Amino acid sequence: MSDHVDDEVLQGLREIMEDGFTELLEVFLRESAAQHAQLQTLWRSGDRATIVGLAHSLKGSCANIGAKGCAGIAAEVEKLAHQGNWDEVPSLLQALDLEMKVAHGELSRLC
Repeated sequence: MSDHVDDEVLQGLREIMEDGFTELLEVFLRESAAQHAQLQTLWRSGDRATIVGLAHSLKGSCANIGAKGCAGIAAEVEKLAHQGNWDEVPSLLQALDLEMKVAHGELSRLC
């Protein structure tokens, strides 16, 4: 089992989705990359109000596909943003960027 992607979650999805598993992964990779990019843009533009909801959405998407590292970091961004504690958000967004690259790399090999 990877530190980045939960193999048990993936196996469960593979069993449930059968032939649609690859398409599910492709949609996740595309959509989570877009959400991640939007999160970065929101931070740079100062749109703090939207960050909470987007981080929550990204957290759920990542958790559902088994990208546990990404889900954990997105959860922390959501929590801090909800509390208005913005000081740690830039370092978390940087950590999320690295984690997304690793998780996406692992998941893209399954497509």
